[in-house]
Parts: sequence; C-alpha cells; structure tokens
Amino acid sequence: MRRRKPWWAIVVAVVLVGAVAVLAVVLTGHRQDLPFVQKRAPFTFKLGNTSTVSLRAKQGNPGTVPQEVQATLSAMYDGLFLDPHAWSTAPPSDVYDHFTGTAKPAAEKAGDSLGLGTLTGTIKTLSVDSSSLSVRVLIDPSGHPASAVGLVQFVATAQTKTGSTIRINRKAQYLLENVDGTWLVSGFPRTTTTVDKIVLSPVPPSGSGTKNGGSGS
Repeated sequence: MRRRKPWWAIVVAVVLVGAVAVLAVVLTGHRQDLPFVQKRAPFTFKLGNTSTVSLRAKQGNPGTVPQEVQATLSAMYDGLFLDPHAWSTAPPSDVYDHFTGTAKPAAEKAGDSLGLGTLTGTIKTLSVDSSSLSVRVLIDPSGHPASAVGLVQFVATAQTKTGSTIRINRKAQYLLENVDGTWLVSGFPRTTTTVDKIVLSPVPPSGSGTKNGGSGS
C-alpha cells in the first residue's frame, strides 16, 4: 500500500509554491497583483480639447478615438511613473505593449528615459499634481480616423530616498495609430522633462512670533 505523505511535507510544499509565486510577481514589478498588497487606483489623464483634421472638405467624426487614446496613454504613464517598480529599477515590461512598429524597439531601447530617467532608483514616493491631454484625430478621405496625436502635460511631486522633495514636469507629443482595434503609440517625436527641487519654508517655532504693542511711557 502506498504510504501517505506526512502533513508537514504537504504544508512545506504549499509554502514553497506560494513563495515562488510571490517572488515571480515582485521581480516582474507587479506587486499590486498580490492579494495581500493594497491595490492603488490606476492613473488616468484628464481629457481636454479634442479636434479633427480632415483630408476632405467635410469633417469626419472622431468617434471614441480620443477616449481610446486617453486609455492607452494613461496606462503607459501609470507604468512609467506610478508603478513603484519604475521608481526603483525600471518600468514594468508590459509598458512597451502600448507601442507599435518601429516605436516599440525604440521605446525599449530608450528604457528609463521615457519616464523617470536618471531619477530611477532615487524615488521613494510619487504623486500626481496635475495632468492634461489634448487629442487631434486625422480623418482619411473616406471619413474614418486614420491616426491621432496626443499632447500631454504631466506634473508630479516626488520624495527621494535622501529626503528631498522634487517636482517633475513632463511635456510630450505622441503619435498613435489603430492596430487591430487598439490605438497604440507609433512615435514620440517631442518629449521634454524638467525637474525642480522644492525648498520648503522653515516653520517658525511656536511662540517665536513678534508681539505687537507699544512701549509704556
């Protein structure tokens, strides 16, 4: 008769399998996928002006293209700037799924410079102050959306591991095209990022204010 494994052997096996799964998720930069880690709300650009450029006299209808561009760029920025893995080592690999054609290998080669750049490895926390997205859709002669341009502005405040507070201001232009029903980034011709250190004004100690009042005679 086949002997049953002792209960402690089954417990050890379960613990080992769980540990391997946790390690795999952490190494791929998706800690928020773990059931015991609090999930953060995904970042979404605030959609502003939308416009169309038509290749024929009659203006076409952009349909839901602006919202689809918003979804793609929001998910991309979420990985580039809001994912804690991007703060410490590099953006998660699925960030590059938002690119297509020659833009994808170009983005993979650019790596960290698409997001935090030289700040990678120095960030402790980061929060978004403001964001805006405007979308222009090119309408082909048949009246269908052919391509799109997304102009974004993204401002965030970050705390560094050394205790400094910095403000990150990024302006960028992205070209997008429809690939099998999904709008993906096909080019990023203009991107600029400025970083300013925020110097907080010292708080005067309690009771150190100047008292008003005249001197007695």
